[in-house]
Amino acid sequence: LDTYLDAAFRIQERCTNAAVRTLVGNWVHSFPDDAYPGPNLDWQHEMVRFFDRYLKGVDNGWEHEPALVWYEREYAAPEPFPASWPGRWRAGAAFPVPGTVVQELRLGPGTLGQGDQEVQEEGVDALPHLATVGTSGALSWGAGGSPNGLARDLRPDELRGLTYTSEPLAEGVSVIGQPWAVLHLTASMPVATCVVRLSEVSPAGVSSLVATGVLNLTHRLSDVDPAPMPTRPRATEEVRIPLRVSGYRFSPGHRIRLTVLTSYWPVLWPSPFPGEIRVHHGPAAPSRLVLPVLPDDVVTPDVPAYRTDPVVMRDVGSYEEDVPAWRIEEDILRGTVAVTIFDGGGSTQEDGSRLYSSERLVLTASDADPAHARLESDVVYRWAGFGAEADISARGLIASDEGVFDVTVALDVRLDGEPFFSRAWTERIPRNLV
Repeated sequence: LDTYLDAAFRIQERCTNAAVRTLVGNWVHSFPDDAYPGPNLDWQHEMVRFFDRYLKGVDNGWEHEPALVWYEREYAAPEPFPASWPGRWRAGAAFPVPGTVVQELRLGPGTLGQGDQEVQEEGVDALPHLATVGTSGALSWGAGGSPNGLARDLRPDELRGLTYTSEPLAEGVSVIGQPWAVLHLTASMPVATCVVRLSEVSPAGVSSLVATGVLNLTHRLSDVDPAPMPTRPRATEEVRIPLRVSGYRFSPGHRIRLTVLTSYWPVLWPSPFPGEIRVHHGPAAPSRLVLPVLPDDVVTPDVPAYRTDPVVMRDVGSYEEDVPAWRIEEDILRGTVAVTIFDGGGSTQEDGSRLYSSERLVLTASDADPAHARLESDVVYRWAGFGAEADISARGLIASDEGVFDVTVALDVRLDGEPFFSRAWTERIPRNLV
C-alpha cells in the first residue's frame, strides 16, 4: 500500500550482483511495527540482523533466507482505517516468484472471462469524462495516518465508470506481481486520463480494492515524449496500464472486477477537456486484464520466523492531536465536489518546548467544467521555546484552466507576536498535456 512498493519489487528483480531481500506487508506509509493494516512485526530487529551480518561479520544466516517475503492478503470488508487484514505470509526465492504464470481475462460486454474463451462479438463502451469521480478510493496514493485513509466500498465510483466482472470463482486465485490492463481505446479529446481498478466483489456485491493503475494517455507511448491522443474516428490504440504490484488471494465464490474511470479525484488533477474515452473489446480489439498468478501447486520456501511483539521504546515528551477531517461535499447549485482534508497537532518536549503544525486542503472540481479545478492550502507552524515564539503561516492556491496552472503562495512569519518576514509568489505554469 505504500508509495514505494513498486520500486522495492523492481530493485529485487534487477539487483542481481548482491544478496537482496525484500519484505512487504500490508502497511501504509509508516513503520511496520505499528502501521495499519496489520499484522505487524519488529522491523528494527531485521535491520539489526542485516547490520550484524554485513558490518560486524556475524554469521546469522541473513543471506540464506528467502529473497522475497510478502503478505498475501485476502478479502476483507473495505474500511478506511482497518486494524488488520486476513491472509498469510509467503516467501519466494526470487522475483518474479518462480512458477508464476500469466493469466489473461478478456473484456466482454460487462464481463471478464478467461483468455482461452473466445469473445465472439465486437463491442465498444463509451465513458464520459467525469472530473469528480474517484472519491471512494484511498485519499492518497500511499495512504497513511488519519485522515489519509484507504479505499471504501468502490460501488459509488463504479456506477460512474465502466465495469467488467468475472463469474464467481470456482477456486481461490493467488496473484503476486504487477497486474496490467491492456485496453484498446479511442478518445474524443486530445488529453485524457485512464484510471483502472482491480477489485474483489463479494457475494453481497461489495467491491473491495486490490490495486489501482493510472495513465495520462498522452504518455501511452513515451514518458519523455508525450503525444496527444488521436481523436479521428476509428483511431483505436492498444494501451498498456500497469497497476500497483499486488500479493493477493481471490476467494472462491467471489468475483474479479476491472473498473475503468477517467479521474481519481482528489488524488489526481482532472484532465481539462470534456469528452469521452471508449473501450473496445472483441476478437479484433482484445482488451484484457493480465494477472501474474501463482498456482496452488507451486512449492515455495518456508517463511522465516519474525518477531511480532510490540517494540517497547521510552516515550519522549507528549503529543496532542487535533481532530482530523476528511469531508466530501457536493454543491448541487454550482455542480462541484469539494474534498476537505485537515490534520494537525502539537508535540511538547521534556524541556517544555513545543512545536505545533497543521495543514488544511480544500480541493474543488466540476464534471461540467473539468478544466477549472482548484486547490486551496493553509499550513501553520508554531514554535515556542527558549524564550521565543515563532508563528509561520503559508497560504496557497493552485487554480487551472485548459492551458495553465496559476499558482499563488503567501508566506507570513511573526516572531514574539510581531511581524518578522512576509513574501508572496505567483507563477503561471503551462499544463503541457496534463
